Amino acid sequence: MLVTVIFIFSAYMLFEIIEKRYKDEAIESIDFQFELIQRDITDFKSIKDKDLIDTVQYYNTISKRTDIKLVDTFRFVISDDANKVRIEEKIFEYTKKDGYFLDRYLNKIIKVYPIYLNKSLQGYIYAEYKAYELNNIKLIFAFFVVMNIFILILTVAYTYNSVVDPIKKVNTAFENIYRGNLYESVDVEGGGELSRLCSNFNTMSKILSKIEQQRREFIHNVSHELKTPLSSIKLLIESLKYGTYEDLNIYKEFFKDIYGEVERMKQIIDDLMIIVDIDEKKSKLNLELAHINYLIDKVINRMHLKAKSKNINIIYKEIDNIQIKLDIIKIDRVITNILDNAIKYSNENGNIYIYLYNEENYAVIKVKDEGVGIPEEDLSRIFERFYRVDKARSRETGGSGLGLFIAKQLVDLHEGEILVESKLKQGSIFYVKIPVDLI
Repeated sequence: MLVTVIFIFSAYMLFEIIEKRYKDEAIESIDFQFELIQRDITDFKSIKDKDLIDTVQYYNTISKRTDIKLVDTFRFVISDDANKVRIEEKIFEYTKKDGYFLDRYLNKIIKVYPIYLNKSLQGYIYAEYKAYELNNIKLIFAFFVVMNIFILILTVAYTYNSVVDPIKKVNTAFENIYRGNLYESVDVEGGGELSRLCSNFNTMSKILSKIEQQRREFIHNVSHELKTPLSSIKLLIESLKYGTYEDLNIYKEFFKDIYGEVERMKQIIDDLMIIVDIDEKKSKLNLELAHINYLIDKVINRMHLKAKSKNINIIYKEIDNIQIKLDIIKIDRVITNILDNAIKYSNENGNIYIYLYNEENYAVIKVKDEGVGIPEEDLSRIFERFYRVDKARSRETGGSGLGLFIAKQLVDLHEGEILVESKLKQGSIFYVKIPVDLI
């Protein structure tokens, strides 16, 4: 829009310059002819002298573009056969004021020169220059104006279709997202910044919809995870309330089961609190110099009874003695979650192997089990929150689908890696790699 206005203004200024130059050349030509006429009529006594009139008519005849007339003091033309033709007074007024009169409608430049004979005003030389080029200049200017208006219309239409309309679509999509519809997308066409805006909007929309889906799944899973132990506790309490048992050991068993379910709920809530801290970036490392060998021993001792309940042997092989800086509580949680996962999904009477060794710039904890294994299609998802390969078995074993997710997040905080190798019915191997030079 601004470019078009500037272009039209520039064209107008150019038109004014060309027109002025053309007028100056035309007036110079008229002035030259008048000087010739004035030289030849100086000796005449009266404007009505036939020889003077013939002289003016001669110059009119030889002039190609200038119509020259002899006019008396009453503005009547006396050099033509068409007598009684009177020149308009305004022409004289304009000529007296500006030096010439420009008739834009008829494309004429007119000048009137006074004739003095015997020191008295006898009449005028009326010179009318046919300015054909002025019309061409006007046509060219009009053409430029029309073309620019046409270009402006096309530009506005293009701008609307390529800029305004997509922006309106993006704005509508934002409004729909605000109303709760997070599955919005905008068609991306062409290139440039607007296309990038639409592409970024679609990416944002996908992320928001994914977050919303995760939120719903999170609420559903949390509700279900808490509902299961609560339902068990309710049934156990109802059995105690309405049942009559003489054996004290039965009550002890009930309370033991209730305690187990409460512990399960506590574990779920603790896991959720860790996830909240991780999501809100509140989880920070409290680095201390620690022996990983000792940490692993401590976790094995704590998990011994759980492994013994399934007659599982935990075999620990310390290949290297490693002392590095790490967050003791968080790495303890990582080892606990992975070992707990190995026990849950190992068959009875099996073995679990734990190795500790150095590998380049990492301390590596390797946990190998002889359990059910993980299908290949599930390997890429096992570190997602609430993801469980075998949901039915997970619920039986008390798995919430949070253990491996938390383990990975805590290892990531240490700028480390957690990897897995597994084949169905052949067991799994987890590798926890922690940088030895973490500062």
